[in-house]
Amino acid sequence: MHGLHFGHKQHSIDAQEGTGFYFDMAQDVRRKILDVLSGQSARALFLTELDARLTEIGSEEVARAVVEMENDQVLVVDRPSPDPHLVADLRIVALIDPADRDAAQRSAESVWSRWVRDVLSHHRCG
Repeated sequence: MHGLHFGHKQHSIDAQEGTGFYFDMAQDVRRKILDVLSGQSARALFLTELDARLTEIGSEEVARAVVEMENDQVLVVDRPSPDPHLVADLRIVALIDPADRDAAQRSAESVWSRWVRDVLSHHRCG
């Protein structure tokens, strides 16, 4: 049994060893994540957006797969909130291109910049 930290809760992975059950499911989830990210112009999404697009997969499975893929197939960038009143999961998941690994960082920055501009243009602290 392995522990997985996602957000503020501790979740556990209980794979049925030797059955291939978890491996096959995990491969399918990872493939779907890569498909969703590949279809984005920026090749990056907030983790919450990625999760919302994978409605047939549970949030824990998406988070687990992202952790498994991190630094190999995806880059996860966690940014602080631009407003102290805004509490949200602001992690961005970006697809890593083996030919240009820096492209993932640029993609994450593009998603972040667009989101900050949008939020700050509509949000006023009172």
